[in-house]
Amino acid sequence: MLCTVCASTDLEPELSVGVGVVVRAVVVNRNTPRQRIVGVILMTEGFSLRCRLLGSPSAIRSGVRVRLADGYPPDQGELTFQPYGRDWR
Repeated sequence: MLCTVCASTDLEPELSVGVGVVVRAVVVNRNTPRQRIVGVILMTEGFSLRCRLLGSPSAIRSGVRVRLADGYPPDQGELTFQPYGRDWR
């Protein structure tokens, strides 16, 4: 894994409650049988990370609150988040 700002491999582990806000999201269609959404999440604790997002592309936008999705173990280091709360529908 690399730092998303400087590409350093000198990373520190961080604990999180698994809740954050979408900063950026894009639909990816290449090398996958189905389209998927990937994005950058600003976690409540103040750090950001790249992840996969569940939901409709029209519903996933900047500012939507997300939480770590149940039943989706990290696949090759990729975390999966899903929208929650009233603001995403």
